[in-house]
Amino acid sequence: MCPDREILSIYFDEELDSPWKEKIEQHLKGCAECRMKLERYGQIRQKITRPVESKRVMERVWDKLSFALGAGKPKGGGRKFWSGSISVPIPAAAAAGLILSLALGVLVTQRLTRTPEPPLAGLEVQDMVPSTDMASLLQYLGSENSPDMVIIRLPDTTFKNAGEPTMLRAADYRGASR
Repeated sequence: MCPDREILSIYFDEELDSPWKEKIEQHLKGCAECRMKLERYGQIRQKITRPVESKRVMERVWDKLSFALGAGKPKGGGRKFWSGSISVPIPAAAAAGLILSLALGVLVTQRLTRTPEPPLAGLEVQDMVPSTDMASLLQYLGSENSPDMVIIRLPDTTFKNAGEPTMLRAADYRGASR
């Protein structure tokens, strides 16, 4: 079984410790694929560490600097997409900023003052089952034709001495057929 690329890279960089280094060397004697990987690592290292032709780089830098200072077109290419400048009068810039800030203020105000749509808006009420106590509601929910969603409307008055609160699990009031 061939070692991971990371282990081969560590071996190539000569950072692998002694017991593993010998095992990799023994594996490389019989594995042409891993030897080719190491050879590719060597080619990559040569490309990365190759000295840069400093004269050519310096010419490109001076060419770009002279173009930036207005001495003409660069030798390597044509005109850049955006090389000019735009002058805008201060009153026009101030008017544009004022219009943008007003538009932003209107958008923010509309966003903040918009009344949210009720979460159940557009929902069709299929059946209304008036129920006066919890037992009849649980009996309705336990029946086979109970709906998937139930809306319980509480009275507008406050509750007084309604009794002891009861914790219910979802499994206690779901139908057995589901």
